[in-house]
Amino acid sequence: FAAFGIFQSAFLPGFAQMIHSGGEGSPTWDPQGRRLVSTMLDPNFAGIVIIVALLMRLARVAEGMRDHLAPIGLLAVAVLLTVSRSALLALAAGLFVIVAARGLSMRLVRLFLVGTICSLPFITVFVAFASGFNKLRVDASALQRIIPWIRALELMGDYPLLGVGFNAITWAQKERGWRVIGGADVSLDGGLLFVGAMTGIIGLLLYSAILGSVIRRARLLWRDQSVEPANRAFATGTAAVTVAVVVHSFFVNSLLLPYVMQLLWILWGGVTVMRRASRTATVVRRSLVVPSLAVAAVAVSACNPCSGVSECSTAPRFDATGTIVQAINGKGVANVALTATLPNGSTASTTTDAEGRWRITIQNAPQDLRNTTIRVLNPGSRGYTVRDIAFTTRTTTGDAQDVGRWMSIATARYQAALLYQGKPLVGASVKFVPSAGAIARDIGGEGLSNGAGVFSLQLEGAELGTVSGTLSIRHPDVRSSTLNGFVIPLGYVYEQPRSQGTVTVGGIISYGVISKFRGTDERLAGIPVEFQRTGGIRTRSDIARTVTSQGGFFRIDFEQYEQDIDNIVGRDVVGDLVFKMPGQSETRYRDVRLQAYDSTSIRSLGLFAYGERWNWTVEVFNRGSLALAPNVDVEFRQTGGVPLTPSAIKGKTGGDGRFEIRGAVRDTGVITGDFIVTLPGRAPKTVGTLKLRTNNDDMLHYAGQVSVGERWAWSVELWHHSNLAPAPGVDVEFRQTAGLAIAPSSI
Repeated sequence: FAAFGIFQSAFLPGFAQMIHSGGEGSPTWDPQGRRLVSTMLDPNFAGIVIIVALLMRLARVAEGMRDHLAPIGLLAVAVLLTVSRSALLALAAGLFVIVAARGLSMRLVRLFLVGTICSLPFITVFVAFASGFNKLRVDASALQRIIPWIRALELMGDYPLLGVGFNAITWAQKERGWRVIGGADVSLDGGLLFVGAMTGIIGLLLYSAILGSVIRRARLLWRDQSVEPANRAFATGTAAVTVAVVVHSFFVNSLLLPYVMQLLWILWGGVTVMRRASRTATVVRRSLVVPSLAVAAVAVSACNPCSGVSECSTAPRFDATGTIVQAINGKGVANVALTATLPNGSTASTTTDAEGRWRITIQNAPQDLRNTTIRVLNPGSRGYTVRDIAFTTRTTTGDAQDVGRWMSIATARYQAALLYQGKPLVGASVKFVPSAGAIARDIGGEGLSNGAGVFSLQLEGAELGTVSGTLSIRHPDVRSSTLNGFVIPLGYVYEQPRSQGTVTVGGIISYGVISKFRGTDERLAGIPVEFQRTGGIRTRSDIARTVTSQGGFFRIDFEQYEQDIDNIVGRDVVGDLVFKMPGQSETRYRDVRLQAYDSTSIRSLGLFAYGERWNWTVEVFNRGSLALAPNVDVEFRQTGGVPLTPSAIKGKTGGDGRFEIRGAVRDTGVITGDFIVTLPGRAPKTVGTLKLRTNNDDMLHYAGQVSVGERWAWSVELWHHSNLAPAPGVDVEFRQTAGLAIAPSSI
């Protein structure tokens, strides 16, 4: 955090304005120039976070422990670059606590001397840097800190015992006509004074008692020489950090800032655990004299896994517990029936108590519980079955697997974000109507999108799975949108709802396409693709360029023209889809339409092929039968041209006498080969040479007809003796008497 802050101070001035432009819905930060703000975007908040780490390291140095100087130097430089007077004052208060607790050790003195000597060459630079922000004199910013103190004291005077109420400062200020100071519209910079204004003297005393108890435990730890030096240093640092944050919070309300509170809670919890461990160790040391008989008894009992446990069994068993709650408010539900069924067929049932708690135990359970199911049946509902819990067997009585909180009825606590024109749609009314036949009911009513565009819906269903229906979205500034076939999953675990994705309204143009190379039917990656807009909806760019990814997939995305703010749902972008495979002519699909739509995901445009394919069909004609030849062995054997895979294609003609020749090619051009036919009882015979080219389409092209076999066809000329001339119009007949059979035998 500090290292990035130094980088930000040097190279990213005005960092907060880079992150938040101050537009609608985004926070507004004071310009800080090159002051260190890091990812907190505020130098005062950044300063106290860095000081927490710095004081914890200085406490280790004061304890006489070796600590790396580089991190300490890094943190010290970062604090100075915040140019925060409240941070430096908090650092001084924390150092005072460290020195008061551990004394001014030589290690700490040497560290301060080294730091001072190293900073002397830069003192003029820092002074100039600080004076540029008016931090070397009392300015309006410093005087403004007094106003929240006066306001807090006035509120405490008006409501001395219980204060104005938790989170009621906003309305208390409005009631008095006070203008909000700075960006704290729900609080007052004043730390403990703010606590007193909210909760009165009673709350202030209780909160101060908490702080005092932490410092008291820390003091007992750092004074206990039996505690490890690292833990003593932790206790000293925790006390120093607590005092530093309290001092700092009088100027910026960091005491109740979540990021700082979380650090304090971890430190306070650490001190509490260490103190308990210290007290336990003291008790153990005071009672080390143990009768040898007791020692022997303990040693013997340690061999027994059930030692000291009543009703213990080492046999594997199923033992699960949990809570059944209402989906709306999380309260426990009584009298819900649960039945567990193990893979070996063993079952056991129970019902929840008044708080919704349940427990099921089955003895002699199988080791593998992967197919265990639990049926949950709330009175008046159809119930649901849980099948996906990873249960494990138990051997010790009292040790149960807690599966957490489940809802009494299969429920969807659904959240998603609405986007319009790429921005969150705030204040939209959202309603979900299950489709006909779906057994589900709405228990949450219409959802309203918040400042981030997020809306919430709650549905109850008959069983786990999904509910399909219609999602209706209404907003005063946007045309109503309806999404048919909207799917919401039903679950059983009661947990904090989280956004399931985004729902774009007002029309998006985003399509997914699968492509393949015609020559080999492969779905290749890295093929350049363009969609060239020729008409329809105006878009920000007229050409969308991309390349195919693994599996031949690619997306086409268009953004609506900025000045066209109307809802575009149902209208089309018209254009040409062009594949530009290297080394081959482009493949162009004209007048492709991309319709704008409301949806939670991209639509599929389908499958498109590019490149050239070699697909041909040949008819085989039998001269002898004067008909097409079905079920005849044929073969195409390549002799030249573009490489073909396979180079020899064998098969039989179909019932229509046709044979399809299909092969894989990676280039374009002509393929030459011999066509070989084998008639029944005859030797294979090459009946022709085919020259067939690749084609830029998916059609099966006709290569013509090849003839095979021998034909019996003769012509006889009949003359008339009287006039020595051909005799036309005379009836004639040929009757077969011998030789090969012909049909018909009489012609």
